[in-house]
Amino acid sequence: MVSRSIVTRLVFFVLLMLSAYSSFGQAPCDERKKYNLMHNSYQCKWTYYPLKETVSGVVLKHERKVEPCGALASATITIIKTATDTIRVLDLCSENNFLKWEKVKVYVAEEPNYQVYIPFYYDVIDLTTNQHVARTNEFDEKVMRTTWGTIESE
Repeated sequence: MVSRSIVTRLVFFVLLMLSAYSSFGQAPCDERKKYNLMHNSYQCKWTYYPLKETVSGVVLKHERKVEPCGALASATITIIKTATDTIRVLDLCSENNFLKWEKVKVYVAEEPNYQVYIPFYYDVIDLTTNQHVARTNEFDEKVMRTTWGTIESE
């Protein structure tokens, strides 16, 4: 017969392993594929597409870049309502600061092939993984269509 001490140790070991496994579990975006954006837990849910022509719209939300461009690349994030859609625009090294409802034009820009830092803050701890979830703003899970562009006031 197995002693009670061995059973207790075995149960403790299994619980310890389950706890360790959940600590290294997936955050909302661990299937990152090859995303070059740094610090957003929801970017794997975004639908990336290349902008084919200039579009006009109004700003719903604008997040200034976190770092000056130089040794590190950094981009702003702007949520824009166009005539037919709401999109997220990543603007590399932009110094612009747009206000809500400001009219803007978005010009075609290429996606960089290197890592880019985007605005973020730690919003919550995911209780299933016990990890911080990095968010940019309340549109992270609402607006999926995402493109690179250069934004200017109209």
